[in-house]
Amino acid sequence: MLGDTTSNGLPLPGYSIPYAFTQSDIDNFLATYSADPVVSQYLWTKTPPYGVIWNNPSGYGELLLWFDASGVFHVIDVTNMSIATQVQKAPYESPDSSVVGNIIQQIQSLIQNLPSAQQALSAVEILAAVVGLYFVYKIVK
Repeated sequence: MLGDTTSNGLPLPGYSIPYAFTQSDIDNFLATYSADPVVSQYLWTKTPPYGVIWNNPSGYGELLLWFDASGVFHVIDVTNMSIATQVQKAPYESPDSSVVGNIIQQIQSLIQNLPSAQQALSAVEILAAVVGLYFVYKIVK
């Protein structure tokens, strides 16, 4: 799509969205906007891993900036797409640590309430005595 972008790497109107920037588009974009706080922070930290939505201060649409698993930087125009609002949401958080903590406490409590070796031996002795008494009862009867 040569000629579809401005000299600073922003796409010209009239192309289909989503539009993946070419490497030369990305180079132009970075040459112009790498000092922008959102762009520079993402380039430096690469977090969040799913990328960031960058809104050009001049009012141009929404660009998804992200690194793929192999470390290649991508810029995709996602103006007015639902992905833009999804990426801007707070990141998914793992289960609440208090829930995990409660589960661990319940498991520890269960383990603590299991009979000790001494108690288990006593239970086996009682069971053996009951079985023995049953056999004696059957023999005597």
